[in-house]
Amino acid sequence: MYSNFQVDFLTKAKTSSTGVGLLEVSTLPFETCQPVRRPRAYHGQRHFPNLYFFEKMSKLILCESRNERAAVMLLDFNPIIDVVATQPFRLHYKLKQRSYVHYPDIYTRDRYGRVCIIDVKALDFVDDADFQRQAEATKIACDQIGWGYEIQTEPHPTFFSNVSWLSGYRSLREEKAGYADSLVDNAHLTEHSIGSLIRSVDGPAYLVRPILFWLLWRQVLNVDLYLPMTDSTPILTEARGGHSAER
Repeated sequence: MYSNFQVDFLTKAKTSSTGVGLLEVSTLPFETCQPVRRPRAYHGQRHFPNLYFFEKMSKLILCESRNERAAVMLLDFNPIIDVVATQPFRLHYKLKQRSYVHYPDIYTRDRYGRVCIIDVKALDFVDDADFQRQAEATKIACDQIGWGYEIQTEPHPTFFSNVSWLSGYRSLREEKAGYADSLVDNAHLTEHSIGSLIRSVDGPAYLVRPILFWLLWRQVLNVDLYLPMTDSTPILTEARGGHSAER
């Protein structure tokens, strides 16, 4: 039976808070805190620490591995997720009188205020007994305070490749935004592919194409991201909970 759940975290000023109860941290905005663990570079390491610029927060997010960065990017793409924080806290717990500690990978909060904790694990290692114990303990702790808990593995390769491509267009310069309205209007007037929609707009393709990709990133317009994306890819206009074309 899992018991004695306690949390350690670092404030924005890097002040350490230890042994805090679950209820006390249930409303804490962890995006304002520092990561409790920072990856170190060492010879022979298997993970690749890196940074991702989270567009919605205008903030660099420290990621411990490529898989974690992929998960953070997909959260940035998810229209209902507002904030993320990596390595947000250290979870202490006991099982059969033995003490354990776990570092969850990602804290998220959506537009409705719902919190979810995510552990990122390569599919080959999900069934590892130690990880399964950590995951079970973390889920029980999250359940006690009304948080969600998920395990994420490697994303679908084609889907992630397309989202990764679109992420390169997630920032928009204001002076180019005028093409966005024309693209959206034309997409709703008649069926289009990526190429034909670009050609339907009165503007140079090298300026129109990035705006279309920005609209696809924000899911104002959509394509089937599970298929390779080319100029012949059909544009989908049905609502998917994306952003408005306005910034």
